Amino acid sequence: MKKSNRKVLGLVSVVLMFTLVSTCLMSGTLAKYVTAIDGKDEARVAKWDVGTSFSFEMFSNTYETDDSTHSSSIVNSVAGEDSEKVFAPGTKGEARFEFAGVNEVATLIEVKVNKAEYIGDWFIEGDYLDNYYPIQFSLDNGPTGDLAALIDSLESLSDLSAPNQDIGARFGEHVINWEWTFEVNQENNILDTELGNRAANGEELRLELEIEITATQVD
Repeated sequence: MKKSNRKVLGLVSVVLMFTLVSTCLMSGTLAKYVTAIDGKDEARVAKWDVGTSFSFEMFSNTYETDDSTHSSSIVNSVAGEDSEKVFAPGTKGEARFEFAGVNEVATLIEVKVNKAEYIGDWFIEGDYLDNYYPIQFSLDNGPTGDLAALIDSLESLSDLSAPNQDIGARFGEHVINWEWTFEVNQENNILDTELGNRAANGEELRLELEIEITATQVD
């Protein structure tokens, strides 16, 4: 019996040692180094919020009477015989344009004059011997000048706004005024009459003005 007990105890010892060795080996297999980072990001579309106001009806088919002695009996002192817009001595008008808003991107506003032209024969013979352009222009109630001066003034309005700047505060509203002055002097009366006679004889004497104003994102 004693010999059998020793054999049993020896077997138990061997099994116990095997179990301990296996446990150590498994523990070594499951252990590991770990380094981890995690990242997350998101964004939304940047705001583009440009408001515009544009009224470019500079000329008209009719013009109200300015002379108070006749305005009660004659409402319009100038009226085209058809639907075409006309101008004459004593007429005037305006055009307005405005940009406003706050963008989250840099914004370039550019003013381009695509066309500014007197069409027809405006050349006066005799003592004058030059083209006679009677219309005077001004921008934002500034100095009056000819068509070339208006072009320079308009194209100098271009402006660059940084992100989140108030475009309206920087660019704002602008007004173009024009006028064909009434009764400047006798020489002008003669020249004005010459243009009117040419129009009555079928000559096309026209003024065309076309401007383009754009707001563009700057990269």
